[in-house]
Amino acid sequence: MLDEWQSNPHVRRWWSSTPFTADTIQPPMTKRWIVELGDVPFGFMQDYDIHSPGNPHLADLPNGARGMDQYIGDPKMLGKGHGSGMMRQRMNVLFDAGAPAIVVDPHPDNIHARMVYERLGFRVFGDRVETNWGPIIPMRAYP
Repeated sequence: MLDEWQSNPHVRRWWSSTPFTADTIQPPMTKRWIVELGDVPFGFMQDYDIHSPGNPHLADLPNGARGMDQYIGDPKMLGKGHGSGMMRQRMNVLFDAGAPAIVVDPHPDNIHARMVYERLGFRVFGDRVETNWGPIIPMRAYP
């Protein structure tokens, strides 16, 4: 299902199509989920320790801060507020558990995602960064 979702143009444009295997589906510092509405899967979400390897641009953030990535895989579910809803729900869980900040890192050209993140309380906190997975604009939200 994830491979199928990642083959959709709306996902492929912003998300690398790394195949998931039994060894990579749940790395130690990352939590991943299939998001469902009722019992119908429609999206993918993950959050991770921002101090895990590969995130030197986030090193100044406090311990316990989490990064988030997500996408709606089912194109029929786009434009209905489900992305905002699933993010808001996970943000509440993370903040209730004590996360001092949550970070997202949209591609600089992904204006739609950046607008959604701003409505959810995220603010840009640095300049464009070139990462191993491409350019990003760092954004963070506080409880």
